[in-house]
Amino acid sequence: MENNKLKRHGTNCISIGDKLYSYETHVADISGGLMVELGWWSMTTSKHVKMAANALGLTYVKYKR
Repeated sequence: MENNKLKRHGTNCISIGDKLYSYETHVADISGGLMVELGWWSMTTSKHVKMAANALGLTYVKYKR
């Protein structure tokens, strides 16, 4: 993804460059065709990450607790 690109993936979920934000919290990184979840916050946040990965055609990599 190019820098400064902003794409909304539903309410309160946006990607900026290679980062995904849910409710203004950096929750995932985008790299090499992958959406890598950085931690676990809530079911809603996990849903945002999965939805964004699907919308961008990326493979979702779930955070392991």
